[in-house]
Amino acid sequence: DLPHDFPGSHSWSDEDTAQKLTRQAVANTPEGGCIACISSPTAFVELKRINSKNVNYVVFEYDRRFEVFGSQFFFNYCNHPEKFDTPDGSRPQDWAGRFNYIIADPPFRAEDCFKKTAQTIRLLLK
Repeated sequence: DLPHDFPGSHSWSDEDTAQKLTRQAVANTPEGGCIACISSPTAFVELKRINSKNVNYVVFEYDRRFEVFGSQFFFNYCNHPEKFDTPDGSRPQDWAGRFNYIIADPPFRAEDCFKKTAQTIRLLLK
C-alpha cells in the first residue's frame, strides 16, 4: 500500500471527492466492466479500498511507485496521450474501447494537458 499523500504524485487532497467519484463509477459500470483512473491515483486507491469484486479497474499514471499494483498499473505521461506502457506488453491500441467508465484528473491546469487527456479518454472509452 502507498501512503495517502503520495508525495510527488498528483492527487486530490479531499478523500470525500475520491469516495464520491468512485462510488459513482462503480454504480455506473456494468458487472465485469472496466474503470480507468487517468492521472487520478487517489480514486484508484479508493477503488482498491472498497475492493469492488464486480468491476475491474486500472490506473494510468506517471508515478512509477504504482507499479506495485502490477497488472493494474499503466505508465502514462500526459504529453503522449496515446502511448502508455502496458503490464502485459500489449499495444495501447489493444486497449482502445475497453473501458466503461473513466475518472480523469489532468495533472496540469493547462489547455494542452486537457486536450491530451481527452485524447487518452477517447482512445480508451467504449
